[in-house]
Parts: sequence; C-alpha cells; structure tokens
Amino acid sequence: ENRVLYLDCDMIFTQDLSPLFEVDLGGLGIGAVVDRPTTTDGFNAGLMVIDTDWWRQHKVTDSLFDLTKEHHQNVYGDQGILNLYFKDAWYQLPWTYNLQVGSDKDQYGYGDLEWYDAFKGVPAVIHYTSHNKPWTSKRFNRFRDIWWFYYALSWEEILLRKPSLKISFSDMVGDFPYHTAIYTNTADIFELEHLLQALPDVAFHVLAHSHFGFNLVKLEQYPNLILYPSFDPLTSRKVLEKIDFYMDINPFDEVDHITETIHQLGLPIFSFEGTNHDQTGKNQVFKNDQVDQMVEAVREYIDTIER
Repeated sequence: ENRVLYLDCDMIFTQDLSPLFEVDLGGLGIGAVVDRPTTTDGFNAGLMVIDTDWWRQHKVTDSLFDLTKEHHQNVYGDQGILNLYFKDAWYQLPWTYNLQVGSDKDQYGYGDLEWYDAFKGVPAVIHYTSHNKPWTSKRFNRFRDIWWFYYALSWEEILLRKPSLKISFSDMVGDFPYHTAIYTNTADIFELEHLLQALPDVAFHVLAHSHFGFNLVKLEQYPNLILYPSFDPLTSRKVLEKIDFYMDINPFDEVDHITETIHQLGLPIFSFEGTNHDQTGKNQVFKNDQVDQMVEAVREYIDTIER
C-alpha cells in the first residue's frame, strides 16, 4: 500500500473516509487540515494522509528523528516537528476532515465569537482536542452526544451494522419532555433541589460563565439537572432553542440580560420575589415560601404545550 491514514484516538468519524485514500496530494508527501483556530499556517497532526512511497523516497523518518533531536524542546510535540519538516510542502484537506471542537470553550475566552459559526453542520471528522473531552462529566464543546452514542454501542452492533447505528443518541437514551434554563453566577440557586424533585420530567439546563461550586455539583445526583460550566455562545443558543420556559431563580446579579432575551423569545418566566430580575412585570413572581405554588403553575403551563 502506498497510502496510510493516520488518526488520533480522540476523534469520531461521521462519514466514510475512504475518499481520503484516493485524494490527489499534488505530488506532496502529506495531506492534512489547517490547525484552526491556533493558526492558519501550519497543520494539525491529528489526521494525516501519508504517501508512503514519497516518505520512503525522501527518507522522511530519518529526517524527522534528526529534527526531533535538534528542536524537541522548542516545538509542540510531534506536530511541531512535522510542521518544521513539511513547512509549506503539504496538501491542505477540507476543514470537514478535522474540526477541533475542543477549542469551543477557549475561543469564547479569547473573544473569538466568529469561531462558533465558522463551520456549519456536522463535520466528517470531529476532533475532541485539548483537555475538554466529551467523556468527562462537564459539557464544554459541541457533538458530545455523538461521542456518547458510539460509546453506548456494542462491538456487535458496529460490526454487524445493526439498525441501532441509524438512530441518534437522544433516540437511544430518550429525552426529557420539557426543558427549562437557569443562567447563574452562583452555586446557591434558590429552591433548586425542591424543583428538581417536584418536576422530574423537566430538564433543568444551568449555565454559568465559570466552573460550578460544590452546592450545585452535588445536585447532579438528579438526572434532570444538566450543567454547562464556562458556556459559550453556541451552547447558549442551542439551550435557548430547546427550552419551553425560563426559571429566574438565581440570586444576586442577572447573567447576560437573560430575562430580556427570554421575553423576546416569547417564553414565560417563573421567579421568586427574592430572585426576580425583571422590571417589566412580565414574570410570574411567587413569594419566597411559595415553591409549591410555583410548581403548580409550571405544571399548568406545560400541560398547555402541544408536541
């Protein structure tokens, strides 16, 4: 064989990759994808199409070992060495073959808001780069559900191409019939545990610009609590597209003028007197000791929702 496809272990493939074995590399020894968002010059070594005849002819392995001895302290691992060797002499593959979603959390902190709309849809290769892996309990990046879908499959289902391969992760595990959200900057959300217990068929999506404190993390014992630490704009958008109503029950300052956004979406908001951030009178506001009345009002509302 004169063509090898190298793949990192933290990738998921959503399409047939066999066309990569036929792609014309233009007489170059390697094909790869630009290392976005880190740079637009070099390539990411997570997926490489290698012309083995070219490598043997140019004795690439020997050259890479020599470069490693000389530069290993000054470059980023094997990727740095590969980029030193190939420089501008590599073939650029389409971005769909290596979308680094591990950068989702970090780009928001860098102020790069264009990152979240730069690639539309699901790529052929999802690369879960950085330490923000989908198999952790935290939701930091896109396509986490796709990784868990494949994790839940058995080898028998994969090798025998059983019908379960054609369903989605949500079809496999089921989803909550109703959804709400809470944007917070504190782990002490008013009466949250009571509400989680009283509304087990409602998924509570809780978003914060930071990591969560223990008082909130311990409530993950309830399956209808879904936490999004250090959320980014894309995560926020997807949550808001999903919810049926909003719970304005976080004390202290409001996050991102969220009640105004919810009013613009035309969704109802339920709040307590001690947590209400709305100045327009549109929220349904309950006294601090009226949590059962709030639950009843939520029940009455979701009974009107048509699916």
